[in-house]
Amino acid sequence: MNLSQFENTFSLFNEFVNEVLPDTDRQWRPALSIHDEQDRFVIACELPGVNVDDLHLDVHDGVLEISGERTPPVTSDEVTVRANERASGKFRRRVRLDDAVNKEAIEADYRDGVLYVTAPRMEETMPRRIDVRTHSTG
Repeated sequence: MNLSQFENTFSLFNEFVNEVLPDTDRQWRPALSIHDEQDRFVIACELPGVNVDDLHLDVHDGVLEISGERTPPVTSDEVTVRANERASGKFRRRVRLDDAVNKEAIEADYRDGVLYVTAPRMEETMPRRIDVRTHSTG
């Protein structure tokens, strides 16, 4: 099964589980994208307003879990909130990693409110070109 087939199946399953067994701790669900590049997968998770110290990444049984919390803005009795569409609270996203991922070499960067997780492929799973030798008959 290639990654796109798996993503579709996993996404449908994930939606079903979230509807049937809602996670009471999860108050918001950050947007996520997964890019399949030749030598790696790149997962981007939009987390504006989340402090890097409040982010947690774990890999267990082939599943990457991104979790954390975005704290709500501090207000006082002197402030009237007219509108607030920004979700806050705990979040958790899980991504099943392809078998070709080198789980020991996963790296994460957080910049401009986006968490980038780079999951390189294992060397032996990457395509390689095989040179054809020629022999002269003489």
